[in-house]
Amino acid sequence: MAPDREHFNFWIDSELRQGLKDIKERDGIPEAEQVRRAIRQWLNERQPDAYLRVPETPRKAKRR
Repeated sequence: MAPDREHFNFWIDSELRQGLKDIKERDGIPEAEQVRRAIRQWLNERQPDAYLRVPETPRKAKRR
């Protein structure tokens, strides 16, 4: 079963885009996954006592 996801489209500053590219090159983490992780962390930090914390996305093995 596919995860319940929606396509999301937004503008991003060129400095942030370059930072995402640099991390992808260094660590192999796709830009979209970096953004998902950052949003998840941001939400969890602002809702520490929420009854439903935003769960981690299962990670797949890196391809080489």
